[in-house]
Formats: sequence, structure tokens, C-alpha cells
Amino acid sequence: MGVDTQVTVPIEDLLRWWRQQNPPHKQSGCKCGKGGVCGSNESLARKLQVSHSTLHRRLVTRKITMAESDVWARRLRVHPGTIWRGWDRAPVRAALSTPPRRPFGE
Repeated sequence: MGVDTQVTVPIEDLLRWWRQQNPPHKQSGCKCGKGGVCGSNESLARKLQVSHSTLHRRLVTRKITMAESDVWARRLRVHPGTIWRGWDRAPVRAALSTPPRRPFGE
């Protein structure tokens, strides 16, 4: 059983959560210029350990995969359900597999 990589969650929830947790970005004298964190997308990308262009591509599509949401939430040190309501009720794909039969004596 695993997370279906085709199921997505809205990135807006992540941005809303991020901006609630951090002070707004300032044009001059911002914390992010001194190595700190603010509510900017650049600070978020640093915290998520992704490039700014990766974050920008997700912003354009307005969604991220369930697998990404799990990894990104862990990097932010929160449970994904804290950011995305209903995350724990997302569809999962499970498959049973049986080992191949081998002829007797092998």
C-alpha cells in the first residue's frame, strides 16, 4: 500500500499555512536577507529544500502530488494534515502480489 502519486493537493493551502507561520516579506531589512525566514516564496523554497524554479512550477499548476506533500510537510516539521485538511482521507492504491510459482525442485 502506498500513496497514489497522481492524487494532488492544492498548493494554496501550503502558502496560506506558510504565511500564517512567518512574518511578511519586507523590501528592505527583511529577516530573509540575514539568513532568517519570512513569508516569501524564496524562504519557503529554502525550507522545503527545493529550487525556486521547482516551487514556481508547482505554483503555476496550483497543485502538488500527495508524495510531495508528505515530504514537504516533513521538511517543515509538521504533519501534512496540519496544512491540508482531509490529507489523511486521500485515496490510496493498494495491490496484493503473490510470488511467482517455481517448479518443484528448483
